[in-house]
Amino acid sequence: MRFYKSSSVKNKVTAIQFPSVVSKGCGVCYQDAFMFTANKADLTAQQVYFTIFAELPQWVKGLLTLRNKVVSLFGFLATDNNMGSSFTSMETGERAGFLRYQLVSDDQVVSTSEEPNMAIWLTVKRVSQSQFIVATEVELRTLKGRVYMAIIKPFHRFIAPFCIRYALKMNRL
Repeated sequence: MRFYKSSSVKNKVTAIQFPSVVSKGCGVCYQDAFMFTANKADLTAQQVYFTIFAELPQWVKGLLTLRNKVVSLFGFLATDNNMGSSFTSMETGERAGFLRYQLVSDDQVVSTSEEPNMAIWLTVKRVSQSQFIVATEVELRTLKGRVYMAIIKPFHRFIAPFCIRYALKMNRL
């Protein structure tokens, strides 16, 4: 199946059609996926996941802290913002902030979070030696979940690729 184009432009992050990744699938859903080429060769999906999510830009961490304060008032899960905890603890079943690793391999990392309003799947998938996809899928279970996602979606579509570009620019990928 062809769902993406290769790009050799440095630090380019491209929105692509949602790929076939490990998830439960869902009814009312939000999905996005971004593809990029790493500056470094032979990285694993684990290394890429950790590099992007364990070292988020400070302003993104600040927004996540604000988000947690606001959404906790409406009954959403609000935990720490450390989505990458420790590279050495990236094992199936371990927690990283509000996410739990469901699959950890050199080719793919899938982390999830489930609560009454929504379920989230965050995937990093290696598609070639230096190309990766970061994909997000959200099952919206309640009206509150759908309203929340309608508010968050424009921010997510900006912040997700920004965090990938940030890791590329800082030469961590």
